[in-house]
Amino acid sequence: MEIIDFIYYILLGIIQGVTEFLPISSSGHLQVISHLGFSQSTSLLTTIILHFATALSIVIIFRQKIKQIIFFRSNNSFNYIFKMIIALIPAVIIGLFFEEEVEKIFSENNKYLLSTTFLITGMVLYFSDKINNNNNNLTYKTVFLIGLAQAFAILPGISRSGITICIALFLGLKKSEATSFSFIIFLPLIFGKIIKDFLFDYSAVRDEMLEVNFLPIIIAFFITFFVGLVCCRWMIQVVEKNKLVYFGYYCIGLALFLILTSIC
Repeated sequence: MEIIDFIYYILLGIIQGVTEFLPISSSGHLQVISHLGFSQSTSLLTTIILHFATALSIVIIFRQKIKQIIFFRSNNSFNYIFKMIIALIPAVIIGLFFEEEVEKIFSENNKYLLSTTFLITGMVLYFSDKINNNNNNLTYKTVFLIGLAQAFAILPGISRSGITICIALFLGLKKSEATSFSFIIFLPLIFGKIIKDFLFDYSAVRDEMLEVNFLPIIIAFFITFFVGLVCCRWMIQVVEKNKLVYFGYYCIGLALFLILTSIC
């Protein structure tokens, strides 16, 4: 394998670790890279492994909260799990029945559509700076609306972490609760995606495992994992310090860039 391939996997790990946690849309940036002509096909096996690295980063960061939930160490554990299920329903429905349609629409090199979704993300992040601090409880209505926001994030350019955290803040949740709930409800989606890809494309994954060079994939895994740890902790601080607005500026700027490159 050539050195350029190792560089590609290093960059892939960095991009995955950064964009999956910061509110700038990982799928949207993959589309941007494709529009700029720098795309390279990523194997299904690589995608599965990097998703696992992403999930592992979240597990490490929120391990105490996750332990309380899955081992029922809190009186609120069962209620919290039930609220997670409610929040996941919209995304599961959209992912099962509309994911291919969305991918087809955005694969048609429509920069105007992608710029629109980035603009939406940017505006949501911008107005998060105007939110007054609240301390509302995590109600069933709140988690369902957060779930709807998460389902909306199937669109490239819509940041899943950004829109779910901002909606939670708009609904009055305190910052720590908004951040932890946003990332924890992402875990079942990641593992569900991994299982779905593995089971439905098992033959493709098996063939790749027999032929692939695992060294660059392992390198990408650890880069994604460690960059994910850093960016996840950073994201928590960003929310606590009301700095989401700066990522809003970035997304708005990127939307304008896409529009200008479409015109020129």
